[in-house]
Amino acid sequence: MYGEVIITGIIVSIVFSYFTSLSPAGLIVPGYIALNIGSPIKILLTFAVAFITLGIYKIISRFTILYGQRRFALLVIISICVSWLVTLLPLPVANVSVIGYLIPGIIAKDCERQGILKTVLSLAAAAGITVLICLLLGAKLL
Repeated sequence: MYGEVIITGIIVSIVFSYFTSLSPAGLIVPGYIALNIGSPIKILLTFAVAFITLGIYKIISRFTILYGQRRFALLVIISICVSWLVTLLPLPVANVSVIGYLIPGIIAKDCERQGILKTVLSLAAAAGITVLICLLLGAKLL
């Protein structure tokens, strides 16, 4: 089931990008969001880490020239560090973590490139379509 959801998310992401010219936070993110659709706290925490990552990146970019691979590498490194720090926090809900260490960095990259609203809305649409397709095909996501 895990692989099928990720592959469905990739296909939905490609088709969505083709028709809308918007990136739903990369190819793999809609599938991972769909896999965690039953855990909204985990999704919200992932977005929080992505936005914190973006904020730290904006501060650093005032003092350095960042573009291309350097920009993406820095966003991923920041998201890994922030995700790790979140795991150290005593959260009131047990067993809640960020969806992977790379996913917030990928979300932050697209938020920086095309804007937060466009990224969040396109990711929500692509993840929702992925969930619907997977449920129609018999996957148990919820």
